[in-house]
Amino acid sequence: MPLSSRSATASSAKFPREKVGVAIGLISAVFGIGGGFGIVLSGLIVDHLSWRWLFIVGAVNIAAAALLVHRFVPESPIKTPSRVDFAGATLLSGGLICMLVALTEGENWGWTSSRTLALAFFALAFFVAWVLAELRVPEPMVDMRMMVQRQVLFTNITALVAGFAMFGTFVLVPNFVETPHDLPLRVQRLVDYGFDASATKAGLYLLPSSITLLFAGPAAGLIGRRIGSKWPLSAGLVLVAAAAGSLSVWHDESWQILVAMAVLGIGVGFAFAAMATLVTEAVRPTETGVATGMNTVMRTVGGVVGGQVGAALLVAHTIPRTGGVPSVVGFEIAFAIGAVAAFVGATVAVFVTRPRLRRRERLVIATTEVAE
Repeated sequence: MPLSSRSATASSAKFPREKVGVAIGLISAVFGIGGGFGIVLSGLIVDHLSWRWLFIVGAVNIAAAALLVHRFVPESPIKTPSRVDFAGATLLSGGLICMLVALTEGENWGWTSSRTLALAFFALAFFVAWVLAELRVPEPMVDMRMMVQRQVLFTNITALVAGFAMFGTFVLVPNFVETPHDLPLRVQRLVDYGFDASATKAGLYLLPSSITLLFAGPAAGLIGRRIGSKWPLSAGLVLVAAAAGSLSVWHDESWQILVAMAVLGIGVGFAFAAMATLVTEAVRPTETGVATGMNTVMRTVGGVVGGQVGAALLVAHTIPRTGGVPSVVGFEIAFAIGAVAAFVGATVAVFVTRPRLRRRERLVIATTEVAE
């Protein structure tokens, strides 16, 4: 089970139902702290050592985290006897591997090349076989009936769109601020954007998003407890749209990038915390780990697609006589597409739960609290 899924499961098992949103928000805030330090540390490693050390340091940190989880994170008391669904796990893994490899390498291989199309076909075949298998086995890894519940389905659709908008922006900003770093002098004269930032400085440009995410996660939990988590989710994606839209229009000064990243961090914090809470609320306690894990998968797939769309736009819009250096127009279009995608996600988020149903659920919870 992914760490984020295990954390959500532990939160739902250890906290009263009305406090789960705040607990998940705090977990999202801790992710923000780690992400902020990781971004800056990665820049220092690349500038002073080698990019290979990123994986060495990352492996050490993961090993330490695994030991800490084993030592200090209590096991969820909610357990059910079950068997491992090897067929479902294999089919889902095969589909995801084929799809992600095709999306990652499609730009280099060509989107209509035989390898890309073959991987796309196999991904589709694996996914169809996975759904059919999960509908037939007595103890499926992922209950398809759970996945088509309104709150889970719409939250996952929102996660897909949110991943597209968020990660596409995160990938593009470092490239933008590092231009024209390490370019030949004759090429630098033709480039009319960027701040010549090193890898370390590029990490500092992203740091405001991690700082604001630290406070946004718990705030989303508090707001969701009062008015429902779909509203922080929608508001968070509106903020992501505003940040991406501002980057597409205002990017001539460093402070404009920093302000946009701060706003983006608030939006990401709201959205991530709200998505995990919505999924946790919608499923049985025994399904929390699988449901939140699938939400993470959807967000990851969206992020890969967003990154590849951004890369394709940069390749399609280059500055003449520079050997393929992206023009500012490519960045502007990519940021604008991210803004539109985030706005679409904000609209979808409004329909995650039915308004009347949500009010009735809050009334039932309030009545139960009074009775207790």
